[in-house]
Amino acid sequence: MLNEHQRAYIKANPTINMCLDPDWRPFEYLDENGQHQGIGADLIRLAAQRVGLRLEPLQINSWPESIAASQAGECQVLSFINQTPAREDWLIFTDPLLEDSNVIITRQDQLFIPNLATLRNKTLVLPKGTSIEERIRHDYPNIAIALVETEQQSFEMVNDGRADLTLRSLSVAAYTIRKQGYFNLKISGQVPEYNNQLRMGIAKDNKILRDILNQGVATLTDHEREQITNKHIYIQVENQANYRLIWQIITISLLILLVSWFWIHWLIKLNRKLIKVSMRDPSTGLINAEGIHLRIEQEIERTKYSQKTFGIMIIAIEHSPLVNKKQLQIRNTQLIELSAVIKNHTQIIDTLGLWSNEELILICPYINLSKLQDQLEILENEINEINLSNTHKVNTYIGATIYIRHEDKHTFISRAEQALYFSMVSNKNMASIL
Repeated sequence: MLNEHQRAYIKANPTINMCLDPDWRPFEYLDENGQHQGIGADLIRLAAQRVGLRLEPLQINSWPESIAASQAGECQVLSFINQTPAREDWLIFTDPLLEDSNVIITRQDQLFIPNLATLRNKTLVLPKGTSIEERIRHDYPNIAIALVETEQQSFEMVNDGRADLTLRSLSVAAYTIRKQGYFNLKISGQVPEYNNQLRMGIAKDNKILRDILNQGVATLTDHEREQITNKHIYIQVENQANYRLIWQIITISLLILLVSWFWIHWLIKLNRKLIKVSMRDPSTGLINAEGIHLRIEQEIERTKYSQKTFGIMIIAIEHSPLVNKKQLQIRNTQLIELSAVIKNHTQIIDTLGLWSNEELILICPYINLSKLQDQLEILENEINEINLSNTHKVNTYIGATIYIRHEDKHTFISRAEQALYFSMVSNKNMASIL
């Protein structure tokens, strides 16, 4: 209910200047007659009418111009925007008129993106002056951002490969992809924490106007929001409304999306399985050298964000040349037996792999030099007590080292191999650490 001061304000200011985005379909735009159209336009108009106000759109050519005009005080209202810390410098905000998800848009050949933090060496394209740009620069400074003038240009750059992805409203994405025929594009993920809560921004010194408009926003029902949204997303695309055709298109599209989701999910699972298989030695079941290199790279990357380092041990069996298949089978059996002993005396987070035909390698995360030395002595004692298959006694040698921060992978592994060499030239079972 409007109070006396609010009614007096409306009587003195029946028409309020409003800045808007002239080309943000289907949310808002200026038509050929300069009229404010779109989902946001209808919601704002309805809320304003219910409190007896008329919001007059300024004839502005672009969204950056609207931002500048609002900051300069040329309009009291900035329509249909997200509230952000930067905008709070000159605006206060109404309650949300509409909520809408933001989704990740890529080309069809890209995989699902579960989180923006997983992106590396990718370019995200956005229209200038959006709230998303402000948040991405703050939350994900490592993502490269390309800026364009219009919403459609951001989709065009992804469509033709000049950018890897864009992050836009679900409603805008659905409308633009269908309207412009960008069938090479798809939704590849969602960012729930970036959901749009679209409001009106009011000049900071005009709290009474904000409170009046909030009363109008409070009258909007979910049914009215749904009707207005469907009007612009589904019907406006057709020259003549053909509701049966529309529902057929929606049903077919949903079926295609469902089949695509299952197909992509199956491919992801298959790829993960193939990666696991490709990084296992088929004879021993141990991770192979390729898998070990990947684990070492992951541990090196982890040390960039953690104070904890890690170590490796290379364990070698003294051998004669493997000249036939039977000797190779014996050696594989010995490696399997040796690996079982090692696993029984290491941490569950340690990784044991096959480094060569005669060598195992053990990666020990979250360990310092002192603890690595203790672990080395334990393994040395345990290994010296065992007899492997087809032999009464086998000589084993261990070389170990601890990772030095900012060291490259090859230098790190080389130091472990040097330690192993020192162990072997001693002519007795021995462990060495560098």
